Amino acid sequence: MSSEKNILVHPLSQSIYFLLLSTIPFYRWRQAFPVLPFDWILALILFIIIFIHLVSSKKLPPAFLNHLNIWFILFFLVNLVSSLFSEFRDTSLLAMVVLLQAYGFIVINLFFLNEKSIVKQLPLVLGLSIGLNSLIASLGYFFGMEYLNTYDGEFLTIGATVGANGLATMCVFIIPILFYKLIYEEKPGLFFLYLSLILVNISGIISSQSRGGFLHLILIILLIVIFNRHRFQPRFLGILVSGIAFGLIVVGTVIPDSYFDRQKSLLAEEKDLSLRRRAAYVRVGMQSFLENPILGTGTGSFPFIWADSREAMFFKMEQRPSHNVYIQVLVDTGLIGLLIYLGLLLQVFRDILRSFQQYELKGDNEMKALGLAYLTSFLVICSYGLIRNILDDKLFILIISLSQVFFLTAFEKGSTDDTA
Repeated sequence: MSSEKNILVHPLSQSIYFLLLSTIPFYRWRQAFPVLPFDWILALILFIIIFIHLVSSKKLPPAFLNHLNIWFILFFLVNLVSSLFSEFRDTSLLAMVVLLQAYGFIVINLFFLNEKSIVKQLPLVLGLSIGLNSLIASLGYFFGMEYLNTYDGEFLTIGATVGANGLATMCVFIIPILFYKLIYEEKPGLFFLYLSLILVNISGIISSQSRGGFLHLILIILLIVIFNRHRFQPRFLGILVSGIAFGLIVVGTVIPDSYFDRQKSLLAEEKDLSLRRRAAYVRVGMQSFLENPILGTGTGSFPFIWADSREAMFFKMEQRPSHNVYIQVLVDTGLIGLLIYLGLLLQVFRDILRSFQQYELKGDNEMKALGLAYLTSFLVICSYGLIRNILDDKLFILIISLSQVFFLTAFEKGSTDDTA
């Protein structure tokens, strides 16, 4: 047994890694830790383990020889050049720390993830942690426990995370993966656990009252139906009809009218203040792009651009984020940066797609279904980027890492359990 296997796949190392992943939904709790946030402490421990591994084995995991390295380098360089020439130079260079933190998390994932973990531990750990956060939010929303969580003076529950859209993003991300575990689970106890987690996370989406969450829940259902249409045999049709009927009963008796009133605002002729403000972010972003089309105005510069705009005076708001990752990248790094970013996303999509196509050729339907689940989560979180910034979203960074581990396991004869 190699030292690499002893260190990286040792139960203690894996436990620390999955404990780190389980902290993702609990931003407010981990930030309350003294001196350093709890997840930072776990990350430092994992980097020490990585250092020991590198000294003893003198080699990197195969996943580091991946298709994304060139995109990471190019994206970092365009941010660096844009920030050096930005009128907000000091702030922009400081904002680049977020990119380094993101790549640090990718490094950790590439060392500690393997085929076994992406099939078994990862869905369960993320499902339980996100589900617990959704449960906390749901208790606040459905049972009036306002002391659990409130947001901006409105009763939009957020659990232990930082915002309603953050809560909804986590829920829509995990549901396709939980559905995969549900359809392949043979143990009744675990089957009902995954079913319960799906229902709890749907409840979390509802409790957030996020309109983006509502739209993406519909998108998830459509993608799951499309990707699993071959499973809708007559014996499953009765279960589907029963599930829909049960859902309608729950909707009619449990969900308050305020939730539907909020969703109706998406179709209203007179948009509410929040929707008009989001449209204003796009206008300001496009105007800034036209003025600085090549390299943009520097990393993290959108809040300053917004603060100087007429729209900021109209809404009586100073610095604000773009609430749109594509507008953010376009403003920060111009057309060059956006093309590189889209190239990165396209590469992730292609690698996951080729992975489950390879498993289909091998006749491994279970791994193919897993690939479809991760692909669904990736597509949904990219879509969520239209209404929030996801560059530092840990689930977005995680799925980028997963794409490379998944690709490696699909095109290797053996498992990565012995190498990473």
